[in-house]
Amino acid sequence: MYGSDSGHQGGNTWPLNQESFVNYGYAQLKKTHDVALALTVAAYGVQPRKSYFFGSSTGGREALQVAQRYPLDYDGIFSQVPVVSWAEVGTYLPIRLQRAQLADGWIPPAKIPAINQEVRRQCDGTDGVVDGLISNYLNCNKLFDPTFTPHPFQNIRCPGGADTGNTCLSDAQLAVVDLWHAPTVYPYPTANGWTTYAAWGVGSEIQGNGPQSNTKPNLTATNAPSPLLVATVGTTSFNSLTFRPEDYPAGVQYVMSVINATNPDLSQFASHGGKLLLKSNTSDYTAGARIPIQYYESVVAAMGRSTVDQFMRHYNLVGAWHNRNVGTNTVTGATVPYYVDFIALVDNWVEDGNIPPDNITATFQDGIPPFTVRSSQPMCRYPQYPYYLGSGDPTNAINFRCVYSGPYPPKTSYPFGVTPWK
Repeated sequence: MYGSDSGHQGGNTWPLNQESFVNYGYAQLKKTHDVALALTVAAYGVQPRKSYFFGSSTGGREALQVAQRYPLDYDGIFSQVPVVSWAEVGTYLPIRLQRAQLADGWIPPAKIPAINQEVRRQCDGTDGVVDGLISNYLNCNKLFDPTFTPHPFQNIRCPGGADTGNTCLSDAQLAVVDLWHAPTVYPYPTANGWTTYAAWGVGSEIQGNGPQSNTKPNLTATNAPSPLLVATVGTTSFNSLTFRPEDYPAGVQYVMSVINATNPDLSQFASHGGKLLLKSNTSDYTAGARIPIQYYESVVAAMGRSTVDQFMRHYNLVGAWHNRNVGTNTVTGATVPYYVDFIALVDNWVEDGNIPPDNITATFQDGIPPFTVRSSQPMCRYPQYPYYLGSGDPTNAINFRCVYSGPYPPKTSYPFGVTPWK
């Protein structure tokens, strides 16, 4: 096993050094791999028979980077909750959402329960059972994406459109929650031709796990730039809330070309026998689940579904968040089933040709022997989702089956007055 410091250490100036920044984006992956293999040969006299890459979050992004940029280095790859476009979901999109809340659009934490309740009202039963989990996540995302559904939160609009309390949203706040779920369209192409990036999904709207700002953004505050924004604008002396991507096209394109793992051509990885397991969480508001879906669909479009089915599987785990890949049922307070032996899945696929099934059971179990299972749920292969069979314990995966939902590509047009940037 081996890892690295991603080619840089601490501070906020390292992105201004091109070598450090390119190391962080992808180059350190190859450097570390090659040194590790040389050390292995020096110690044991042979190279490893098989090599695997496992990573979560930006490590999940790195897992996709090695499949795309260094396709012969690994036999099996597990990419968990990858920030496929770390530049977009970690930097540019949060700025866009904060800018929208500088005036009357700020949504205080006290309003989040009303938003959560409205999402549950529309979506919780669409998977066959009202249980606090939104398993039919693709349908729910569509219901709350304003490019598909006009005014999705209209039911909790405050009378007259003014802010009259915590149980409703003003017109300005409705515009903000629409922006949470509307795709971003750039006025120029970014890495690998992407111009559109899906935004946040829905399903776990509680304080601390969502795109909202818990304090009202303030343009007069310091608002120091994040590392990727430093690389975009070329300075550490910058108020991040003044950033607009149309003012820095060269910087945005440079950063996305280094950081984003959006190349759909995995033909070399597939041709040498590589296997890739991609997994996201439906209630992840850090990496998001919709951009990994968008990436997977781009691979299918580029290579054909029958080819992709031979070497790649994509799963979405219902109700889990980003941090530690666990989550909480926002109605019952119970921990969402999350444990799967992903190492075994990838290893058995590479070594023995055992293709991961469409329906994998995720469990929540005791952390000490005999590891008693307390609850379970299906983790379905995209674009399927768990549907309740109509009887039995809804916290037991045996009472669900995986059913097909259909793909969910983001739209590039903006009806209903939604605009990409303000």
